[in-house]
Formats: sequence, structure tokens, C-alpha cells
Amino acid sequence: MKRQSMSPALAGAPSGTKTPPASCLAIVQRAMAESRGIFIIWNNMTISAPRPPGSDQVIRNIIFDWSGTLADDFQCTYLTNMAVFQRLGLRSLSAEQFRKEFSLPYMEFYRNYTGVSKEEIDRIFAEEFQSPPPQELYPGVKDTLAGLRQSGVRLAILSTCVKSKLLEEMECSGIGGFFVDVRGGVYDKAEELPDILKANGFSQAETAFVGDMTHDIESGKKAGVISVAITWGYQTREKLEGCKPTHVISRLAEVVELVNRGRGSGVGNPPQR
Repeated sequence: MKRQSMSPALAGAPSGTKTPPASCLAIVQRAMAESRGIFIIWNNMTISAPRPPGSDQVIRNIIFDWSGTLADDFQCTYLTNMAVFQRLGLRSLSAEQFRKEFSLPYMEFYRNYTGVSKEEIDRIFAEEFQSPPPQELYPGVKDTLAGLRQSGVRLAILSTCVKSKLLEEMECSGIGGFFVDVRGGVYDKAEELPDILKANGFSQAETAFVGDMTHDIESGKKAGVISVAITWGYQTREKLEGCKPTHVISRLAEVVELVNRGRGSGVGNPPQR
């Protein structure tokens, strides 16, 4: 019996092989969309849609980025950085340009425009940042985090945000007690992530790092954890996909779905806030 990989057409099928009926293709396409393994025997041929890499991994621990992932603070970050640009005598970027060009660690971004030291950038940024109002969570974040926590998933935060400001925003949002570890003011997440794993006894294979920037994805991959890119934050889907994360999601509820797949049971999708 021949075995062909379904992608979802008959890739590599022998010349003259008939195309399976639409109903057959529809079943395989649906299985692929739902990240389920499946095979169909048709015309003495096995047509398969394998589970994608990472689709059956058990996730017991989730480390979240904060800015652009859980908190909607893009406008605040953009305006503060443009105030720094103005202080340095640099031409301001449009919000769209900033979204395309901003990167972490942030000095990689600033070195494209100035030779000013990190210490000076930090000083000016702190002066311009001052005391903005707490940033709101994206819709559904609190309920989703609560559902994950109640199901036994251990949660942590890894962020470049100043820790005191981060803790204040978490308390104002009612999620201050959701996390077993909160790391703020982190310059290079790739250096900090292994310590979070070690300090909390998080297994690499059972830990996901969820973020909205290529630095988050690269840091997760370097640490050997499951990397999850979200598409509603600072960087575009195309840019994130270029880093080849384990998963790309467009709704936070999909994190719950990833946990459910690995467990084979339901954490449940919390209602949207």
C-alpha cells in the first residue's frame, strides 16, 4: 500500500494518481487545521495529515511577556520613545514605522539611529516615562489567566518593563496573585529565561514562552522551551513567522487550546471579559 503525505493535495503521488473526492480532502484539511493526526485509506492509498510539531506537547508552565502580549501599552511605549528621540535631536518615526523597526534588546533599535550610550538612553527614558496611567489588559486576558491558573498551570511574567511599574499594573488589573514569578526590568530575556526555569523547577519540554516580538521567540527557542508568538502586539505576523516559533496564535484563548491538546482534556475556554 502506498503512503502519501497530504499537504492537503497529493504531494508526490505517482503520475496518473486520481484526486481523492472533495469530502476526503475536506476531512484531511479540517484535521490539519485542528492539529490532529489522521489518515484515510482511499483507492489503495493512505493519505495522511500528521500532527504538526509541538501540537501534542504537554504545557504545565507558561511564561508571558507583558507589553503587547497581556497589556495594551503600545501607544504609551511609542510616545515615550519618540520623546527620547526628540531629546536626542532625532527625527520622529510614525507609529507604523516604529512598529516595523522597534526591536529588543532595545539598544539594537537605538543603535540604528544614534551612538548615545545605554546609560544615557535609560536616563532620558526614565525622565520621559515618569508616571503614565496603568495600561489596560487586552480583552479576555484576566479570565483566560484565571482559567489557566485554576487548572493547575503555573504562570510567570518576563518583561522589560520596570518591575515596580509592572507590579502596580498587575495589581490594578486584579491579576497580581496569578503568577509564581515576576521578572521586570529585563534587558535581555535570553539571559534571564534559563534562570526562571531553574528557580521555579520548570521543565523545558513542558514550558511555553508567549510573546509578541522576535526577541521573545528567539529567547524561547534558545532556552529550549515551546515558543508561542501572538499576533496582536508590537510586531507583525510575517515578522514573527520568520523566527519559526512552535506556534502562532491570533487569540489568547488559543493558549488554552494548546494546553488542552497536550492534556487530552479541557481546561475550558473562559468567557471573554
